[in-house]
Amino acid sequence: MGAIKGARSMGSLTLRHAVILTPREVIPDGFVRIVDGAVAGVGPEPAEQGPDDVNVRGHLVAPGLVDVHIHGAGGYDVMSLKSRDLEGMAKFLACRGVTSFVPTTVSLPPEDIKRACTALISFMDSRPRGAARALGLHLEGPYISPARRGAHLAENLRAPDLGELRELLASCRGVIREVTIAPELPGAIDAIRLLSSSGVTVQLGHTDATFSQAMEALRAGATKFTHLFDAMRPFHHREPGTVGAALLSNAYVELIGDLVHVSPEAILLAYRVIGPRRLVLVSDATPAAGLPEGEYSFWGLSVVSRGGAAWIRGSNTLAGSASTLETDMANLYRVGIDISDAVGAATQNPAMSIGAHLKEGVGELRAGMRGDLVILNKELRVVASVVDGETVCGSL
Repeated sequence: MGAIKGARSMGSLTLRHAVILTPREVIPDGFVRIVDGAVAGVGPEPAEQGPDDVNVRGHLVAPGLVDVHIHGAGGYDVMSLKSRDLEGMAKFLACRGVTSFVPTTVSLPPEDIKRACTALISFMDSRPRGAARALGLHLEGPYISPARRGAHLAENLRAPDLGELRELLASCRGVIREVTIAPELPGAIDAIRLLSSSGVTVQLGHTDATFSQAMEALRAGATKFTHLFDAMRPFHHREPGTVGAALLSNAYVELIGDLVHVSPEAILLAYRVIGPRRLVLVSDATPAAGLPEGEYSFWGLSVVSRGGAAWIRGSNTLAGSASTLETDMANLYRVGIDISDAVGAATQNPAMSIGAHLKEGVGELRAGMRGDLVILNKELRVVASVVDGETVCGSL
């Protein structure tokens, strides 16, 4: 796909006559100006005209999408533990509107976690122009419940060990951004305290925790739930479980939007209870995302990609999604969620859930933030992407 006609690859760029989704404010006819890779201004028309103007003719302009739970896409796999796979994945994602992402591992031995950190550091140090930026590493496991492990290999699961965690935090040089943990495991509460005090976002997931165990973990420093409803103790009217804690707490709540992991009705129920500010849309994508439906092998599993999801072959167990955040955001809108809230769930909320709106300046459209934008049609499908103020993919 060609670049947006009239856009500059360096310097400044002004998108005009757009429906701006900041995402909490909607400007029906507005502009966004980017100078030297950062947003310099957002407001209603008329904007001062300049040689770098691009008339987007009423298309939607929103912050670049932020995917904080993604295992792979376009045939690229985080679990390869290689920086070149991260680079290929980052370029693939940028063309689908995802300008920031958190590569996510499945449960691994300690030495492989260190290798994942090394690969990510290498990619972050040499990220090419036009590639989505990585915000850190999400360890989904290995500190999760065997009873709710999903596609995670049982032999890699273990209870948290403070010595192991301290060594990982030191060797990974600050790139561990999120850790999913089952709070009912021995030592989990102390691990949550250590991780949260070290600036890591702690999520509760792949867990059989009761309501009281989940609430204790929140008091210890956990601030988020991993993919609501999936791989967690379900709601019961006499034991609300982890789902009940997620709905009633003030924590951020991930939700997979492929319409397979969670039904449209359950998505609407969660949205109405959680509200628009805590809902964090994630893809939970596997390497099968963006590829034709069929059979694939990754993580030591034989997987069937079908209908936007990846299934372990011969079972009813989901291995993750075969969808992208762009599609998931459009799904939210299609099932009845307000357009600003659907965009916010894929941009501002995920960024805020890990502090990336402050640290990296992503997820919002306002002066001083990163010049990462996505241009969308009325169905919330990506028309073009802008990363660091440079057009990446798409045409108008």
